[in-house]
Amino acid sequence: MTRRPIARAGQAPAPLLLFTRLELSFPPGPPPGRYVVDPTCAAAVHEELDGSHRAAGEADVLLLRSEAALARLPRARVRRRADPVEPDLVPRELALTSVTLVESGRIGDGPDAVRAELARRVADLDAADACAARALAVLARAIAAFRVAARDPYVRDLTLEDCERVLVGAGTAAELDQGGWTLAHALPRDARRGRADPASGRVVAEVLAGDATVGEVEELLLRVHLDVDQGRWRAAAAGLLAVATLLEDGPLAEACRVAARPLLEGSARPEQRQALVRAALRAHRPRGAAGAVSPT
Repeated sequence: MTRRPIARAGQAPAPLLLFTRLELSFPPGPPPGRYVVDPTCAAAVHEELDGSHRAAGEADVLLLRSEAALARLPRARVRRRADPVEPDLVPRELALTSVTLVESGRIGDGPDAVRAELARRVADLDAADACAARALAVLARAIAAFRVAARDPYVRDLTLEDCERVLVGAGTAAELDQGGWTLAHALPRDARRGRADPASGRVVAEVLAGDATVGEVEELLLRVHLDVDQGRWRAAAAGLLAVATLLEDGPLAEACRVAARPLLEGSARPEQRQALVRAALRAHRPRGAAGAVSPT
């Protein structure tokens, strides 16, 4: 995909910037805007607060845009009665939210070097996937900050499976600000993990029929999975200890206590921490439908 920049006579062409763009069919939470990102992928800070203190090329930028849809759902009016509606003859399109991580830290690279790096990423899908993972990690930090600021626990973390499309490309600052680019490639979509599992449908059917229930232990262990994926080791340790408290004794309770200790103390390397958590999760032998729920 190519959108060529418009260069005026007598002007040097604007530098190309590498970017990764995640496209969502729903707003992820944080408001649209331009956010400066710490080079270590730490906290994202709104540009109006401290952007003037950073020299060009010292930090990446996260752009959140909500692009206008061709047709919008009518806004519900505040009233105390329900209105009759007619079925839509034409499907309505929802607004598209784009999340673009711009690699401003490489602003000194020439256009040939930028194009070569983009070609390398397109040829090596592992490199492209790493770019997508980093953009998602920055977005996850923004979502976490918004969730706390809004005091809304229902603002959820996202995965690449939530994206309608993932792009890697290059463009000028002006193009990226307007949602465009000079050159971009869409990454292939992997099969959706777990969502097409036939067993999940049986679990849902048994829970809704009252034949089984989802237990607190299973919910907490899923949260531990999420915390480990996000690198929140102390939160993962707290979840493991909560599981141990609920169970009181047994192999899983002991495995959770053993795994939680080095997570809290920080006495193990990240790969060792992951191995300990996986060992604790393997100690879980849930009862119920498809090994995911407990019987009533």
